[in-house]
Amino acid sequence: MVSCSDLNLLQPAAAACRHLELRVGPQNRVVIIGDVHGCYDELRELLDSHVREDDAVVLAGDLVNKGPKSIEVLRLARYRGYSAVLGNHEFATLRGHAARRGGEEPGVAKKYEWTDGLTNSDLQFICGLPYTISIPEHNALVVHAGLVPGIPLDQQSPVDMVTMRNLHLSENSDGMLGPKYAALDEDQEGSSAWAALWSASANLYGIRKLFALHASSLTSCTTLQPCALATTCRPQHVFFGHDAKRRFQEHRFATGLDTGCVYGGYLTAAILEVGCPVRYVSVKAARRYQIPVVKNNQLGPWQKLLATACKDGKLVKAVAVALLACVVLRTTTKIK
Repeated sequence: MVSCSDLNLLQPAAAACRHLELRVGPQNRVVIIGDVHGCYDELRELLDSHVREDDAVVLAGDLVNKGPKSIEVLRLARYRGYSAVLGNHEFATLRGHAARRGGEEPGVAKKYEWTDGLTNSDLQFICGLPYTISIPEHNALVVHAGLVPGIPLDQQSPVDMVTMRNLHLSENSDGMLGPKYAALDEDQEGSSAWAALWSASANLYGIRKLFALHASSLTSCTTLQPCALATTCRPQHVFFGHDAKRRFQEHRFATGLDTGCVYGGYLTAAILEVGCPVRYVSVKAARRYQIPVVKNNQLGPWQKLLATACKDGKLVKAVAVALLACVVLRTTTKIK
């Protein structure tokens, strides 16, 4: 979890560079890669199989943590000059490194022991990453977690941009101005995946802007061709990561690229090329490096009982509960 206090871990001098623009030539492709999480071998395989020397590469955050070779991933991105956005695990890395004081406190935050090997250049690279990267030539934008519809980019919450997965309709929404949403970092009753709501809101935004431009052209006697209007009003397509649970997500104006490589899934990339539809490529994880953490509010009733039993360290109790669940289910089936 990222909190507002974690924002102090970033370089103050980089505060004005939190939303960057990547300019590429019309002949250059852009390759946007989902969450790597230290899966260096899979990243190399994807790069070797699908990326050309003149491609611009953008990593959608969470380059590090969980996987076996976080430092190697970080340095590959640094040495090759790849672009990347901040993810929640970049913040976790800075927090873990600060807690361990670069290895001077070996008994603290042991799961971040790998951060003891980070150099000042590695840390500066992480601290200098932006929250978003816009790619005008492809009318695209990259963010790690998501964006809240209806809020200008420079007013988006930094915490939301690296942690959100869902949106919940705010109680003070104004029907005339469109819905207002609250960002959530996990599923809650009544909430939905932000990308689906982003696409719906983007459609509404485009219609309003098209109407405004059309009305302006009538009053100023300026003629705009339909294709020019459509291009002007088309919202940016957002590419993001972070949501491994949902795996690949494809909506009209948003695409999720976190396909759970570190959990034994795939490392996925989107290839953007002028005049061509977006192409998606993947490589299979060599193995499962970590088991996904399932939060208690995502469990069924019997799973919660088992989780509670296991958490207490009482394996016998856990087995007994499982057997009881089987008996109850069989009995219920017979009664029906």
